[in-house]
Amino acid sequence: MSYLNKTIETVTWLTFRKYCRCYGDLLILLLFILFYFFLTKIFTLLIVGLFLAVISTFFVVKPKYLVGLLFLEIAISGAGRWLTVPGGLSIRILLYAVLFVMAFMLFALGKRKFRQSPFIVPTIIMGVVLPLIWGFGIAVLKGNNISFMLDDCNGQFFYLAFFPLIIILKNKSEIVTVIDIFLWGIFILALLNNFCYLMLIFKVIDINQIDQIVRTTEIGKAYFLQSENIFRLYFKSAIFWQIGLAIVISKLIFDPATRQKKYYYFFLFVVGIALITSFTRGFWVGFFVSLFWILHRINSAKYKLKFGMIFLIISVLSEFVSRCFQFSPALFVWQRLISSFQYSSDFSVQYRVLQLSKGFEQIIQSPILGSGYGKVLEGYQGFAIELGYLDLLIKLGVLGFAIWTFIMVYLFVYFSKITKRMSLGSNKALSIGLIAGMIGLIFTSGTNPFIMSSLGIGYITLMMVFFEMFRKEYGKIKLQN
Repeated sequence: MSYLNKTIETVTWLTFRKYCRCYGDLLILLLFILFYFFLTKIFTLLIVGLFLAVISTFFVVKPKYLVGLLFLEIAISGAGRWLTVPGGLSIRILLYAVLFVMAFMLFALGKRKFRQSPFIVPTIIMGVVLPLIWGFGIAVLKGNNISFMLDDCNGQFFYLAFFPLIIILKNKSEIVTVIDIFLWGIFILALLNNFCYLMLIFKVIDINQIDQIVRTTEIGKAYFLQSENIFRLYFKSAIFWQIGLAIVISKLIFDPATRQKKYYYFFLFVVGIALITSFTRGFWVGFFVSLFWILHRINSAKYKLKFGMIFLIISVLSEFVSRCFQFSPALFVWQRLISSFQYSSDFSVQYRVLQLSKGFEQIIQSPILGSGYGKVLEGYQGFAIELGYLDLLIKLGVLGFAIWTFIMVYLFVYFSKITKRMSLGSNKALSIGLIAGMIGLIFTSGTNPFIMSSLGIGYITLMMVFFEMFRKEYGKIKLQN
């Protein structure tokens, strides 16, 4: 009987693979025809063709690598608009669309099951109720600009990626693989930042040339910061540098048996240099808050000493290398943080203070339900607001902001409960690092809009999938305890 069952399973799997290839090849063919008619640049066509070929390979072999490719793209390309197709659709949106199609096919063919999860309700509230019914609905009633509304709320829908991800990813090892790929993306962007910075220092390339490339691809911007007499390379996905550092530091401390220590130390060095030379105070504050959380989780004096040694080694190495280029990170970081309180001499501070003033004026006009997405502040150009929580208050009101805050607290407590039940090892180390990264992201989003963008939302979704994979192993979680 067991032999018969095994034979049936084998035939079913072979049939499944056959249909996957058939549908996958048909999808690729249709997309190629579409691009052929609408794209005029041969180079762009070749890039898209190569991209789709890679997608097709991942689709046929192992779906987890397609998920990994999505988070690799998120970790590197910022807004995800480095390549767009007619109609304004970005590669990131296409990847999400492919994920939903893949999840549907796997579910329809009986190869995956839908999981019952405590994260389903928060996902629906964050990905449907708040953006579509609340923020978008109020915006329509108030007559806000339709184009602004769509641009303002589209990032919120990325919460819904939780559903295809829990269908596609089968087990804990697959989500860990995805996180490893995500860390590779963080490392690659940091390496690119450091390489560009060296070329600027040695005058191999001009700052305007770099700025033109990164602005055209919408992955960031580059300019000369005259007030500090330094070059500044700003990548939108650089928010993940502080998160990557928190994850790797946690792995080094709480997973003493890891065999990848030398690679982790190299990661810390490269990404640490990139974080310092980002000259973004919000990133620095978020990183130190993450470090404090990790230190708080250390109960052993031995591990606290280890934490101190890691921090000391990275600091000394960073200072040594940077001084070779006549630059002191420690001194500069301190001076840059102090400048945050010097309103008259810092444009970014003036810019945010203006937003704060105009934002509170708008909140007073509609304090409970908010003004909806796409709201343009009076006396301020544009609808994009740098101060993340001010943005939430303006568009969702006090009540919407309270709901959002409650869900974030719920997720944080649930993640912490699961982590507490884990035994010391690689999984616990990774979970502590992920939570530390989340805390840093929340703090950084006070002065930056990441928590409302596809970047921050993508990270929160990744965390929900990670803890969903580990949830059943540690039993039912009671938040009231």
